[in-house]
Amino acid sequence: MNKILSASKAGFPCARNLWYTVNNHEAETKERAQRIFDVGTALEPVIVEWLRKDGWTVEYNPGSQNAEIKVTIPVNGGTIAGHPDCIISKGEIQNALVDIKTMNDRAFTQWKREGTLKSKPQYVTQLHIYAMGLERQGRKIERLGIVGVNKNNSEMHIDFFDYDPFKANDIQKYAEMIFSLADSPEIGCPAENWACNYCEFANSCEIYKKPAPVVV
Repeated sequence: MNKILSASKAGFPCARNLWYTVNNHEAETKERAQRIFDVGTALEPVIVEWLRKDGWTVEYNPGSQNAEIKVTIPVNGGTIAGHPDCIISKGEIQNALVDIKTMNDRAFTQWKREGTLKSKPQYVTQLHIYAMGLERQGRKIERLGIVGVNKNNSEMHIDFFDYDPFKANDIQKYAEMIFSLADSPEIGCPAENWACNYCEFANSCEIYKKPAPVVV
């Protein structure tokens, strides 16, 4: 079996979730999570047009399984794969690989204040995978970035950051570790409650189902 880890999942802060994913365990996507995903997908082409109206040249790569531009990164034990959203250029910023994200007001405000590197490391992982794959295809990528849109008021902000080759190497090593495990790891569950709340494997995760310790 060729194990595949998608770029959009690779930065999820739980090793157990990733192990379930690459080993094709049955997933139960929660309705609320699916609706959030659907809203983001529906808004994506609208946000692309906003970028163009703001003067950006946008090479848009719509779709999922049928996206024109795809990346694959073979590593020991499997493959990391995905499809990037856009490459944008304007003025001094050229060939910037960006991903479009919609957020609620609280998440958007924190992200805009702290930046992607600090507040959204999973997005940093996702963009690095796309950049690695595109560079192997001969594409020139000069910057990475997140185009964020506040779903409460439609405010749009772009946060750019640099490609880090050490980060890229760590991503590949981490994926290889996940691929190599015969059983789900005993550690790796995140402190962030949102990760468990949106995890499609929560009902089958033995650690998640363990009762909280009784404090006496």
